Amino acid sequence: RHKFDNEGKLPDIHAPILFVHARDDELVPYEHGRHLYEAANPPREFLALEAGGHNEAFYICDRTYAQGLRRFLDPLLPPGK
Repeated sequence: RHKFDNEGKLPDIHAPILFVHARDDELVPYEHGRHLYEAANPPREFLALEAGGHNEAFYICDRTYAQGLRRFLDPLLPPGK
């Protein structure tokens, strides 16, 4: 119903970007997330959540999500943060 030109905006993004997607997402197909990841400029990272759908994957996979987010952010934060 809604159209977002996410892929068209990616060439203008040159900051580190983390894509997080649930494999069982019933709203946005997993393949769409992978496609956007492949189209993005580096540095980029993809974090797949193995359980849950569009809304609950972050809660079900909270440890995986937290660890992936920390792994992505650690090199970007000043030392000691």
